[in-house]
Amino acid sequence: MKTNIKDLTIWITGASSGIGAALAIAFAKRGATIILSGRDEAKLVAVKNRCKNSKDHFIIPFDITDAKQAKDAYKTAKAQAGKIDWLINNAGISQRSLIMETTEEVERQIMEIDYFAQTRLTRLVLPDMIAQGGGKIVMVSSVAGLLGTQYRGAYGAAKAALHMWANSLRAELYARHRGGDDIPRIYSNQYFY
Repeated sequence: MKTNIKDLTIWITGASSGIGAALAIAFAKRGATIILSGRDEAKLVAVKNRCKNSKDHFIIPFDITDAKQAKDAYKTAKAQAGKIDWLINNAGISQRSLIMETTEEVERQIMEIDYFAQTRLTRLVLPDMIAQGGGKIVMVSSVAGLLGTQYRGAYGAAKAALHMWANSLRAELYARHRGGDDIPRIYSNQYFY
C-alpha cells in the first residue's frame, strides 16, 4: 500500500535542527502537515518558515523530559491538527566519554531523553492511532545502539533500549490484531540510523 504523504499529519520531535529539521522540510515539501516540537521556539519558527506552505504547519515547543509538558503538548497537537498519523521520535542528546569518566547523572539524563521521553510520548499517541485505524511510530536510532563502541556507552545503551522497546511494541501490536480485518497499521519498528 502506497502512502500519500500529502494526506498525513506528522509530528516530529527535535525539529529545531539537524535530522528533525531536515525531515520537517522534506515532508512539508511533499505536502504533509507538520507539527514541529523542541525546546527552542525561535529555532522551531525558523524551521517552520523554511517549510513549504509554512502557514499549514504547527509549532508546539515543550521539554520532552517533562511528563506534564508532554501530555499537554499531545493535547495541543490533537486540538490544532485534529490527528497524528506519524510520530517521529527524533529528540535526543549524544554523549562522548569513556565509561569510567561518565557520571551516573549523565547516564540518567541520556536515558531520560533518549529512551524514557520517547516511550512516554509514544504511549500518549498510540491509543488514538489504534482508534483511527493506524499510523507510524518512528524511532531515530543509531548504530551505537546495535554495536558497543568506545566513548558511547550510555548513548549506545539508551539507543539499544529504545530499539528493543520498539521491537516489543511491534510484536505486541501484531499479536493483538493478528488475523482481523480491522488490523491497525501501526509500524513501530522504523529506524533512521
